[in-house]
Amino acid sequence: MGLFSRKQEPPRYFSACNLKPGPEGYGAAGLDAKGRIVWQQPMPARGHTLELSPDGRLCAIIDRKPGAAITFCRAADGALLNRIAAPEGSSFDGHAVFNRAGTLLYATESRDGDQAGSIAVFNVADGMPVATFPTQGIEPHELIWAEPDRSLAIGNGGIRDKLAMEAEIESSLVLLDARDGALLAKHALDEDLISLSIRHLAQSAAGEIVFVMQDQDAATDWRPMAGLLTRGGTIEFLELPLGDLMRLRGYCGSAAIDCSGSIAAASSPHGGVAALWHLPDRRYLGCVELRDGCGIVADGAHGSFVFTSGAGMRIRVTATPKGVASSLLEQSANHLPQWDNHLTASSRATDRPD
Repeated sequence: MGLFSRKQEPPRYFSACNLKPGPEGYGAAGLDAKGRIVWQQPMPARGHTLELSPDGRLCAIIDRKPGAAITFCRAADGALLNRIAAPEGSSFDGHAVFNRAGTLLYATESRDGDQAGSIAVFNVADGMPVATFPTQGIEPHELIWAEPDRSLAIGNGGIRDKLAMEAEIESSLVLLDARDGALLAKHALDEDLISLSIRHLAQSAAGEIVFVMQDQDAATDWRPMAGLLTRGGTIEFLELPLGDLMRLRGYCGSAAIDCSGSIAAASSPHGGVAALWHLPDRRYLGCVELRDGCGIVADGAHGSFVFTSGAGMRIRVTATPKGVASSLLEQSANHLPQWDNHLTASSRATDRPD
């Protein structure tokens, strides 16, 4: 598809997807405020997330782990601009962030073999590497800017040797100085939670970092799937009733904070549900069924989110005084595109569509 016409809105939402079933269908797409596809672009590999530059003009499409490359495209029409390869001996881990000026891209990567984690920094203009510094852990996944000091918050949480009979999992939430990679803080999970892997992050209006996890050992007792790092530097877990915790099936695939900055949402595509919490009082709000739902972004109303599904659906989920409710926004007749793990929104997406 080419540039949008005068009658067609520019894209507000972006996601990796399968344009048709199978590896030959890997792609990415931009959608307008009503969820109509503005552009779709075939991709040489399965993408994990699309990161939007601060000025909204550029998308970085990060390959799913083990990621071979990051693809830059125009946000307006999906036109491919550049594709940069992972450093030799390493692979990208699915997430990246632009700096405030949009001139640098910071991407998580792991070294082949021992999975030692690094942040690779690239010059956006030409794709050339600028710097590399360790994440102080293994197999880092999502990274976000932690305000107000603009440090990098990174979720480490990988398996050191995936071929070992008893895989060693090393999970931590790390804060780094983005200027030189200096370690500011490292928060590791207790030994009795050794099978949990920190994967996805979001930050509340109060400055607390929400993290959601995956349990790498299906034989363990039911363990918390979501937590937060308080401003005081302590780890707290967000509670769920056992029945709802079991519905997550030990797997959270994405996390987001609503436009008020006070309500957190986590998705479980394995369990087919989404769970929500009110962060100021640590209160669990409830969960809703969400078939193969994973991608989340805040909608333009308090407690409201838009979710995408591998079944070709878009769903609005809203926390209300009476609980959590969902409504179907779109279901494609052929279940295509199959939306992948993450949904990204432009800054204009907080303007709720009619």
